[in-house]
Amino acid sequence: MIDPRIVRLGIQVGDDIKFYEGLSIKAKGIKFTSPNQGQCTITILNLNSETREYLMRVANPFNTSNERKSVILEVGRESTGTSVLYVGDIFRVFPTQKPDLGLELKCITGNFNKGKLVSRSGQELSTLSSIASGVATDNGLGLSFEVPDRNIANYSFTGSASAQITKLAELSDSDVYVDNSILYVKPAGKPKTGATVRVLNKSTGMIGVPKGTENGVKVSMLFDSVSQIGSQLSLTSEINPVLDGEYTIYKLEFDITSRDGAFYLHAEANRI
Repeated sequence: MIDPRIVRLGIQVGDDIKFYEGLSIKAKGIKFTSPNQGQCTITILNLNSETREYLMRVANPFNTSNERKSVILEVGRESTGTSVLYVGDIFRVFPTQKPDLGLELKCITGNFNKGKLVSRSGQELSTLSSIASGVATDNGLGLSFEVPDRNIANYSFTGSASAQITKLAELSDSDVYVDNSILYVKPAGKPKTGATVRVLNKSTGMIGVPKGTENGVKVSMLFDSVSQIGSQLSLTSEINPVLDGEYTIYKLEFDITSRDGAFYLHAEANRI
């Protein structure tokens, strides 16, 4: 029985957001458990001319407006509903080649915050959790703080809000990353708290044969909402059983189409 796909794209300009569904939507992107900014390229076809012209205008690099332009990409199937796969800022917009009438959106996670300058100076001693809370606030993010708290002496920072995430990673010696509007601070190499374990084998969506890497494994699978950046992967391979075991996903690539074509995730994971 066919379980139809759902790919839903929200485009937000300032406080206004509009969702598009039932169109031809393709998305390729990558996310990391590090301050490296995730990226995504989204192609959406059959938009009307008014919408195309509006988005090309507001996302033009010479547009001096300080309104934030961002996307929310929701993916799933009719039987299970959707989950948010990617949230990011629109960096550039290009028209597609004829005869298609659509747009290609180049997106970068947290790109808007590169232009947001902040200055913070703590007390003689500040807790790591309070610093993380300030970093999340400066970047307009929620916070998931999962490491033991400790004191930091004479914390200070001046620069872009997004650069402060990198400094937090250096201070905490942890996995510090942004995913779907949440700033995660978790123990390095360990799964994030509360995430469902993805059990992966040939019967549950694994594609091809997993490959060993220097620190773990690289594996491809059909899209599912359980496999997330920073979550746990439980792998079983009949062809390469030496790779069987538990892993933490540190790099996740996605290749999604709303219609015929790719509907895949490609994960790189460290052995736990």
